[in-house]
Amino acid sequence: MSIAYDRVEWEFLRQMLLKLGFCEEWVLKLMAMVTTVRYQFSHGGTIFGQFIPSRGLRQGDPLFPYLFLVVAEGFSAMLRTYDRRGLLHGIKVTPRAPSVSHLFFADGTLYFFRAEIGETAVKDALGVKEIATPGKYLGLPSIAVVQAIPNYVMMLFLLPTSTCDLIEKAMNEFWWRGKGGDTGGMRWMVWKGLCRHKEDGGLAVREVQNFNLAMLAKTTWSLLIRPEALVSRIYQARYFLTGDLLTATVGNNPSYVWRSLCAGLQVLQGGCMRRIGDGDTTKIFHTPWLPSEHLQVIQSVP
Repeated sequence: MSIAYDRVEWEFLRQMLLKLGFCEEWVLKLMAMVTTVRYQFSHGGTIFGQFIPSRGLRQGDPLFPYLFLVVAEGFSAMLRTYDRRGLLHGIKVTPRAPSVSHLFFADGTLYFFRAEIGETAVKDALGVKEIATPGKYLGLPSIAVVQAIPNYVMMLFLLPTSTCDLIEKAMNEFWWRGKGGDTGGMRWMVWKGLCRHKEDGGLAVREVQNFNLAMLAKTTWSLLIRPEALVSRIYQARYFLTGDLLTATVGNNPSYVWRSLCAGLQVLQGGCMRRIGDGDTTKIFHTPWLPSEHLQVIQSVP
């Protein structure tokens, strides 16, 4: 039962749905689907039960991911409230950066608390145990099929040229592999030819280094258009407190992720232009805003 169900109090779920603004009639119908479950057990050919549970969300149910997100949002709000009250203490990358007490992922959660008896009570209540040895990091997965590239890694890290070459070598060998895995066959097309568009006679295989820069530029673009996001505010507090992302520099003692994102930022700076609104956040002599392909920043004052 504990494997098939997540321990969620039904009353907590109901109160969260009402708090989020769902109408009472809709919540009543939804909770009826959740709470009308009944169980019977078979032992030695004899049926026992009925058992009426009082909590739990069944894993694998079509509604489970959405209801679990509602519960997680309630828990997140509680942690933020206690953090603001000073009862819990998250981490800050700089004194002016926002405090981070927890991070939710698809398959796990990270909590950040002070190593104090009072705050470790949260860890005990959640049933989080310390493991004897940390898990082994497997690094970049090996490529089994063509273009099985670790996209997530490329969105955050600028891969060394040697690593890109190894990935491209594995991709190239995939196309010309013979029977029994023999890689010594004839190469009917050079690697650059494979990377050309199909309209130009190629196979549109991605060049790893260029694809890496494109993914980093995509991540940087997300930071640019979502300045209110937590990760954007953390990077701003650490690297460009008094400026904006487009004018940010690598700075002193940067992390490897930030240095990688700066490589993507250079791609954006090569073709990114500000559309003028009220002009409050536009630095007229530094922000690229001139509608010209060759000159986007004012070079001199008339």
